Amino acid sequence: MGESVRASIGEGVDAIYLFVTDPLEAEEEVKEALAEGIRVMTFHLPAYEVTASVLVPNFYQGVELATQLARRLEKRARVAILGGPEILDDEELVLGCLDGARRAGLEVLNDPFASQYRNLEDVKGVSGAVVERLMGDLYPFDGLIVFNDETLHDVVAYLKEKSLAGSFPIVSRNGSPAAIECIRQGLSTATLDYHLPEIGALGAGLLDGGGALVMAPAGQVYDSSNLEMAISWEVRAPFDISLNVIS
Repeated sequence: MGESVRASIGEGVDAIYLFVTDPLEAEEEVKEALAEGIRVMTFHLPAYEVTASVLVPNFYQGVELATQLARRLEKRARVAILGGPEILDDEELVLGCLDGARRAGLEVLNDPFASQYRNLEDVKGVSGAVVERLMGDLYPFDGLIVFNDETLHDVVAYLKEKSLAGSFPIVSRNGSPAAIECIRQGLSTATLDYHLPEIGALGAGLLDGGGALVMAPAGQVYDSSNLEMAISWEVRAPFDISLNVIS
C-alpha cells in the first residue's frame, strides 16, 4: 500500500483514499502525502494521522451476528465460527462474534483466529479445505457463524455435497445478492448487510470536509421474514463518478 501512496503523490493527486487493512501500514508514505498538501481519507481507522476516516462498526456487527444465531438456538448451544484473513476489519468482526456469543450464552467450539479455521484468502472457491476441516473436527454442532459471504459460498457447496444443507442455522455478514439468494433457497439463515454502497458514499462525502471521523451505518439483518425489503447493491449505488480516479 505504501508504494501506491508514493506513486499517487508523484501523480499530483488532490486526495488519496486508503482501505486500511493494517493500522500501521504506509505510515511514512501518508506523512509524505500530507506534507505535500494531499488529503488522505481512509476506510477504517489507522494508528497514524490522516485527514479523515469512515469508521465501520465491525465489532458490533459481529455481536449482532452472534445474537441473531443465539435467538434461533437453545441456551448453551454449541456453535462454530469460521473466521477470515488477518486484516483489521475482519478481525474486529470476529472479535465481536466471540463477544456476542459469550454474552448470549453460546458455547464456541473453536478459535476462529487459528489458521485452520479461517479463510485467510478471503475469496470464494479457496476455503473448501478450511470448511472441510472445521466440519470434520467440530460437527455436529448447533449453528455456524461465517464471517463473510465469499466464504459462505464454500460452506454451502460443502453442505450440499454432504446432504447437510439446511440442517442447522448459519449467519454471515455482507448482505450480497448471492447471500440473499441463499436465504431464499433455505441454504442460509440470515445475513447482515453492512451497507457497503453507503460506506462508499460516506467516503466520497469526506472530500467536502464534513468531519474527521464519520460512522458508517450499523447495517441491516435480512432473513426469511424480510427478504422483500432487500435492495441490491447495484440499485443502491449506480456507477456515476465525476471524479478523476487514477487507480
